Amino acid sequence: MNLIEPSVLIICLCVGYVWKHMTLVENKTHDYIPLTLMFLGIVLTCWMKWSFDVGIIAQGAITGLASVGLHQTFTRTIEGLSTNTNVHEKEDKSEEDGEK
Repeated sequence: MNLIEPSVLIICLCVGYVWKHMTLVENKTHDYIPLTLMFLGIVLTCWMKWSFDVGIIAQGAITGLASVGLHQTFTRTIEGLSTNTNVHEKEDKSEEDGEK
């Protein structure tokens, strides 16, 4: 048994992304995204497997929470790349200023 169901992971990732970037939703509700995606993962996995047992429930919960982790990893990586780019640009400018 796989611990992560790829199609449920993608659905949860999309739902979480849309919820996070909706302008109609208050920022206070962003705290509930991981919990909601965990339950969504459980429901979708049980529906897709057409089964309801402890293994399927665990697989759904892990998949829903993995979508949160995947989003955070991707976001932090992108932010880190842009931060490193800005640091290098500042270093290049300071070196140019020092030569003048």
